Amino acid sequence: MTNVGLQFSRVRAGGETQWHVHRAGRFIGSIVERDGSFRATRLVAGELRSQRFNDRDAAARWLAKVTPDG
Repeated sequence: MTNVGLQFSRVRAGGETQWHVHRAGRFIGSIVERDGSFRATRLVAGELRSQRFNDRDAAARWLAKVTPDG
């Protein structure tokens, strides 16, 4: 668990590393690690939103920010 209260589950498929991000036991999004960067993706209000980051924790913080409470 990170200092922002997020948990990571590492998933490897087809040679690609993904991180499923959870907060309080609820899935909030995924992060794909590719070519030294991290792309966070989440479905928000029916629209797929994605953003690239230099580190996994920054990507996870963005997922938490765009996730509605509840």
